[in-house]
Amino acid sequence: MKECDSQISYILKEQEKLQHKLSEMNIGRKKLENEVKRMEMEQKDFFEGRKVN
Repeated sequence: MKECDSQISYILKEQEKLQHKLSEMNIGRKKLENEVKRMEMEQKDFFEGRKVN
């Protein structure tokens, strides 16, 4: 029984680590998506500015 408890405890700790890692990866992905959007807007503004001139 004690062995099962330690295995469950280990699995729960591993699950928490993986959830944290997944959360960090999602944050990183969101930051990259926002950076791409920002660059697309800058590029659009740049080319629209060239057309006006």
